[in-house]
Order: sequence, then C-alpha cells, then structure tokens
Amino acid sequence: MEESKQRMNAKTTRRGGRKSRGGCSRCKQQHLKCDEQRPACGRCTRLGVTCPGYSQSLKWSTKHEVNTPTPGQDLQDDGDEQPSYTNQQDSAPPADNAAFLDWSDPSFLDQMATEGQQQDDFTAFVFPSPTFEAFSPSNQTSLDINHLLSTSEQVTTGMELSTTQPPPRRNGQSMLRSLGARMPKSAYRIHQSLRDEPHELLSFYFKVVPQVYSMFDSERNPFRSAVSNSFSHSLAVNLAAQSMAASYLVEINPKFANIGAKLRQQALDAAQNESRHDFHVLLAMIMCGPTGNWHQPRELGLEAHKALREHLDSMIGSGSIDENYTFFQKAMVHWEMYLAYAADPEALRPSQNLMLPAPYLPSKQAAHPWTGVAPDTSALVGSIGRLVRKNRLRCLNQQFVTQSHIRQMAEDLTTARNLEAQLLACQHPDPEDVASTGDNATPTWHLTTIADLHRYVGLLQLYRVFPDLLSDRLSQESDMDALVAASESLPTTQTQRSEWLTSFALEGLKLLETIPSESGTKDFQAFLLVGLASELVCDTQNQSSSDIVTQTSSRDDELITKELDVSIMRKFVLDRLHALLGAIPPKPIRVCLDIVKETWRRIDSGQHNVYWLDVMIQNGWETILA
Repeated sequence: MEESKQRMNAKTTRRGGRKSRGGCSRCKQQHLKCDEQRPACGRCTRLGVTCPGYSQSLKWSTKHEVNTPTPGQDLQDDGDEQPSYTNQQDSAPPADNAAFLDWSDPSFLDQMATEGQQQDDFTAFVFPSPTFEAFSPSNQTSLDINHLLSTSEQVTTGMELSTTQPPPRRNGQSMLRSLGARMPKSAYRIHQSLRDEPHELLSFYFKVVPQVYSMFDSERNPFRSAVSNSFSHSLAVNLAAQSMAASYLVEINPKFANIGAKLRQQALDAAQNESRHDFHVLLAMIMCGPTGNWHQPRELGLEAHKALREHLDSMIGSGSIDENYTFFQKAMVHWEMYLAYAADPEALRPSQNLMLPAPYLPSKQAAHPWTGVAPDTSALVGSIGRLVRKNRLRCLNQQFVTQSHIRQMAEDLTTARNLEAQLLACQHPDPEDVASTGDNATPTWHLTTIADLHRYVGLLQLYRVFPDLLSDRLSQESDMDALVAASESLPTTQTQRSEWLTSFALEGLKLLETIPSESGTKDFQAFLLVGLASELVCDTQNQSSSDIVTQTSSRDDELITKELDVSIMRKFVLDRLHALLGAIPPKPIRVCLDIVKETWRRIDSGQHNVYWLDVMIQNGWETILA
C-alpha cells in the first residue's frame, strides 16, 4: 500500500511538470522526448542522422473567417464549423490552382494576359453587348469598367479559392505572399481585359464622346445607342469609337496621338472592306471622318468624305433610300458646311443634296443630332462658304485684273444675291413644334436658336465679301424708314457698312449668350463664335476727319456704348472657346482661338476690312471649326 502511494506521487509529479512544445520534427513525429540541444538534438546525433531542426508547423484555420461569395453565389451561414488545415512543409502546391500563383511576379501577369487570347486582330475580341442604361448620362459619374466585364464568363472561370486542399507553404514565403495567397480572387486575379487598351478606350468613349458629338444626349442620340448596339458586331465601328476616345487622352498621355491616328486609319480601312451599303459602314465613316482634326488640326477627312459621298450616291442609284439614308445625308450636309470654309472648292464634289422625308411624318418634327431643326439652312450656309472661299482665294492670288476676272466677279455677285434671298426665306419651326430631345440640358428652343444663328453667320459672310449686297440692303431700309420711296438714297460709306455689320454681329452674339453654357449645343458653337467674332469692330480711332467733324455729343455717347458692348462680347467669345478646350479634343479649338485673336489684332492695329477667312487662309489654319 505504501509502495503504491509512492508510485502515484511520482506520477503526479511528472504530470505536473511543464511539457515542452519544442523538439525537432523527427522526435515529435515518433512521440519521443527531445533534449533540444543545439544545433542538433542528442538523439539525432547518436543515430548519425541530420536533425530537421525545431521549426514550428503552421496551422491554417478558416473557422472564424467570413467567406467572400463568388458572383452568383449567396453567403450561407449554417452554423457548421469549417475544417482546419495544417500547412505541412512537404506539401506541394497544385499546378492548376490560380490561387497558389505568385500574383506579385511579373511572369504571372504575362501568363494572365496570354490566357485572354490577346491578338492584334480586333475581331478576336468578344465584347459584352452593353445596354443603353449602362451608358446613360445619369450613370456617367459612376461608370466602371467592371460593369462591362460583369457579363463576361471569362471573369469567373477557374478562379475560385480552393477550400478542399490546404494552402501550400513556400520556403522563405514573405508576409505579402502569404496574404496574396489568401486574398479574394478579384484582388489578385487580373483579368486580361482590364489590361487591354481597346476595352478601356471603349469604356471611355461611352463616358465622354456621345454627349459632345450630338446636340442632345438621350436614347435618341445614335452615337450612344446605335454604337452600343454595333461595336461588338462591326470592326469599323469598334475602331472608330476607340480612335475618338484616344483623341481625348492626348493631352494626358502623348502616346495616344499615334494610337488614335492609327485606330482612325484602321477604322477607315475596315469600312472599305465591309458591305458597301451596310449601316455600320456609314456609321463608322460619319464617326471617324469629321474627327480627323481631333488628331491633326489640318486633317479634314476629305478621303472619308469622298467615300461616304460615293456610298450615298450609290444608294440613290440602287433605289435603296430609307430612313438611314436621310439621317446620313443630313449629317453630310452639316459636315460639308464646315468643309466649305476649310477645303478648296475643287476638292469637294457638289452634293446631290437629296433629303427625302421619312415615310411617316409625326405630328412634331424630330431633331437631327447635327443639323438640328434646320438642315436647309445648314446647306445654304455651306453653299455660301464654297462661294466666299472661292472668291477670297481668287482675290488673294489675283495680281492683275482681267476680263475673265471681272466676269467671274459679276457671276459671284449674282450667286450671292440668290443665296441671300434663299437664306432670308428659310423658315424655322417654333420650339413647341419640335419633338422633345429627351435631354434636359438641350430643350427644343436651343435648337431653334442655333438655326437662327446659322442664318446670322451666313448673312455676315455674304455682306462682308460682297459689300454691294449690304449697300442695297441698307438703301432699302433707309428708304422705308424715311418713307421716301421715290427719292434716290445716297450710297453707303465703308464706315456705315462696318457699323451695321458690328451691330448685326452683336445682336447674334447676344442671342447666343441666351443659351446656357451647359447646353448640349455648346460643342457646335465654335463655328458660330468665329464667324460672328470677326465683325466685333469699333472704329472710334480709325474714322476719317470728315466723320469726326459731323459727330455730335449724342453720337459720341453711342460710340462709347458700342465700344463697351464690343469689349463685353469679345470676352464672351473667349470664355466660350476656352470652355470648349476642356469639353472636346482641344486641337481645333486652339486654331479657333488663334484665328479670333489674330483677327482682332489686325483690327485693333488699324487695318480695315479684316476678314477671318483671309486670316485662316494666309496662316494655313484651315481646319473644321468644331
């Protein structure tokens, strides 16, 4: 009995001793006590084997973790404990599990890029087709490239974290790599499309371009709705959208200058290879043709214009005229209006100008995204541009007066009279007669005001280049005011004509000032601003002595008021043009600013009859003023 108590006390003493958690791996695996000698334990030394050391094994537990659900998978909390896994030193990572790859290694990024089947041919890309709501103006501030990728099955293929195998341990594994192996897949799985430049450019296109490439931005804007439905099916539309987006990024990263120009040329080449009368081909051409000056200011897109004109003319010959033809024909009218002032008349083949009405005419007129509610007025302003540019080129290059020159000038004056009569006879609809644009920033009265302003600009060009027209107009007004129709009015002087043109330009700019700067039409105002700003002249310092003698004190007050109005309107013109620098690709707007400032410099230096088109031609600043 006493011997039994002694054995029990000894056993209790042994159990009460502190149990060591150390020991080498070999002793612990055989459940033997290790003396933990350094650098090798005594047992391994006696056996003549290499001691594995005293490193602690790591035990991974997911018991208290919150699982991140994969897309389409809900969190489930059934109260069951997740199994714990031991990261054994001799375990090897599965070769097919992306979770075990080193996401901080550059070679891993290259591997991810190659998995996406990256190719130079853009037809190899399978883009998700976005809905209009995904790119609506109300969602622009929260637009995310991940939204475009959410419908792609490649995002979720083979990227789930394994919960059936223990995560491996690497020799010398750092804390960063350890965290990276346990990060959610979205943090380490870099999808190829996020690294793919074309997909980013398409996202940027829908975020920025459609709202400035149309007078209104809504479901009625084809450069948003039609492009969103076409870019995944048409290579030409896809490349055209990318080229337009790249032109916006040149100011941030100059490398996009070459990228954008190359994409534009590829879009034009792709359009030539697609079906001749295909809607996507016409859409791509009208997107990348007029935007050549977004990449290079002097690029007018004449080759694209010629190709598109041939497409539309062939549609007339084949009898395939429909609503699509009407839309593109009106777009061509607007494009040709700009080209008429920048391109030589010989380079532009006259348009057949066939604009048939749609089969069904609604109760209210639908606005066009470019010509608005007055395509006829745009066509007339374009005809005026061809006439005045041809006339000014002849005058600037004519050294001696010949009989043919006199005859041609007489023919130009007759043509100018006809254009003046047609422009004055154009009738624009009332705002209530125009269908809503669907854009709160662009009510219908903005469109009717822009139409009236095109009439102002067209008349100013005629009266500046052909002063006899203005003299006749002023004589008629003088006769009506004096009610002396039988008497012969005195011929108007150059000063009177200049004052009238300045007053007319001020009236037009004050009308333009009523349109708020947030309007969707703001990106179509550069041409109007340049055409009206050329006549902001105040001749108080350049008048003849005879005019000064006849002036009265009231006349002096009138001139001072006019000079103040001219200064205020000059500031308004500069403010609007500077605002456009941040709204659209700035290269053509900088040319507009150069033309306006040089015109004013010449006027203020005392030169007479300064004309903005002469300034453009003499300095080689021809560009599309938009």
